Amino acid sequence: MIRNVKYILAFGFVLGLIACETKLEIEMPEPEPKLVMNSLFTPFVPPYPKSINVQLWGNAPILDTTVYDQIKDAEILWFENGIFIDTLKYEDKSKSYASPILIFAEVGKEYSVVVSKEGYPPISAACIVPQKVNIDSLSIIALAGIDDENSAYSSVTLIFHDPKNEENYYDIILSDPGKPYQLWTSEQIITQEAYYPSDLALEQEKPKRLLFNDSTFDGEEKTIVFYYEPPQQEDYNVRWISTHIVYIELRSVTKDYYTYFTSVIQNQNSRKGDLFYGLGEPVNACTNVENGYGIFSGYHVDGQSINIDSVIF
Repeated sequence: MIRNVKYILAFGFVLGLIACETKLEIEMPEPEPKLVMNSLFTPFVPPYPKSINVQLWGNAPILDTTVYDQIKDAEILWFENGIFIDTLKYEDKSKSYASPILIFAEVGKEYSVVVSKEGYPPISAACIVPQKVNIDSLSIIALAGIDDENSAYSSVTLIFHDPKNEENYYDIILSDPGKPYQLWTSEQIITQEAYYPSDLALEQEKPKRLLFNDSTFDGEEKTIVFYYEPPQQEDYNVRWISTHIVYIELRSVTKDYYTYFTSVIQNQNSRKGDLFYGLGEPVNACTNVENGYGIFSGYHVDGQSINIDSVIF
């Protein structure tokens, strides 16, 4: 009896080794073809005014990391307060669908699109542009500190007044210009957001936007302090922060915008996982696109450009 048990255990061990060497091929079901849209629009705001535009792709399997080209032959109808305005055409220069006449969104108006493309079910979306919230004060300390890797970082202090008795959502972006920096902060209204990476999540990148809402400071003056790593150089054992220009945006955004981008960041973080904790639970990206995916949303922005002089450290 004991000998038989030994044979059974040995046989099981061999089977286990064979199983380890066997490559399992799992067939993933092809997703139902759907359109993915990206359209963010805002009123005319210098120095970087943005006319309305739409970008469009087809969806892909969840594990597919291929970068697909945009769909360029769809029909996109643009409406303002339910009235047809124009049919948007794809432009190679802007890499998006746009109108031959510049169209800038206006506060309080509802904008909508209807998109048709052969092989995909039609999609639609609608949204408004929220009121502008102004930056009251903005200051930068070029050399705010030096981290453990001997890299300098800068701090930004932004002050604004939140409109009273309104549900407001915000997004802070810092770019140079057009290229967003990674940002971090110790402000609890931001660090307690589900998308913001934990200090223990060593493999996750810092976000390139700081999203938050006014649930804890409705109608109050609010100060946000955040940080970024400026361009810096080293030569002959001397390190310095390079002269550069930053463009800082305080965006007043819709709830759709807020929920979409917070869920996208969470999704990206869960895919990358962490060195110690592995992959996180998958997070579905929210969308306000009917019968499709992506985001269609207005926002309003107050932005300022600041020149930063070189600093030796």
